[in-house]
Amino acid sequence: MKSSKKSELLRLLKAKTIPTYAKEVLDKLPIESNAKKAIFGYFVEQILFAGVVPNNNLLLIEQTKSTSKDSEQKEHLIFHALFGRRVNDALSRLFAIELGYALGQDIAIVVSDNGFVLTPEVNSRLSSSMADELIEGVLGRDVEKTLKKNIRRTEMMKRRFRQVAARSFMILRNYRGWKMPLGKQQINAQILLKAAESIDPNFPVISETYREILNDVMDLPRTKEVLSRLKSGSMKYKFIKTPSPSPFAHNLITFGHADVILMKDRHDYLKQLHRLVMQRIKER
Repeated sequence: MKSSKKSELLRLLKAKTIPTYAKEVLDKLPIESNAKKAIFGYFVEQILFAGVVPNNNLLLIEQTKSTSKDSEQKEHLIFHALFGRRVNDALSRLFAIELGYALGQDIAIVVSDNGFVLTPEVNSRLSSSMADELIEGVLGRDVEKTLKKNIRRTEMMKRRFRQVAARSFMILRNYRGWKMPLGKQQINAQILLKAAESIDPNFPVISETYREILNDVMDLPRTKEVLSRLKSGSMKYKFIKTPSPSPFAHNLITFGHADVILMKDRHDYLKQLHRLVMQRIKER
């Protein structure tokens, strides 16, 4: 970033002034003046800290570390993906599977409307070349087949199958006037799932369960569209490495931070992250 542009952004941030080009956009929102200043400041801090803002045509991949007081700081790979939670749910699983194969580790996932975080069990040396390999690996997969294989091992599959089977009267909620305990229904559903799979992997109740998960819980069509745009080049991606989470990553990091339980703890952690952002901005 040119020093003149940086100086101007720092001046605007310090003065809490919104320039005309940003004011024209913010005035269209039904919010009061302080909220407009906070939003503008949020974007300015992201630009000054990371040098880039993600958008619907740019997938931003950020490698960073948590700033907890743990003996070992956790390494995170943050995907700033502005596609909504349902698409990000599917994308996070695909990239976690690929990263897990690459590192030979289990990968923890945190998902939100504006992105997702992948956290390896053991810190690894992630790099821009690994990001390229992850993208290429996911683009080379059969998306639906990969997701189905992953979903089959989850509790979500078991719960959703029980609901579909109950609607299909293959599992009874009531028997001779007595309500069947939910635990008993779930055990019956697991037995039924294995039996149905042995008859036909595409048994109607199984197919409906996958359809609900892939199209109602997740959004498979839009996920395929995003990946198609990445493959064609109409959507770009950029890899950056930051010493601490960028402003756009704060909510994702605090949401998934195991040690943050109380709202007060979360508030204090966010303030700590913001101090690190401002410190880095002043140093650059």
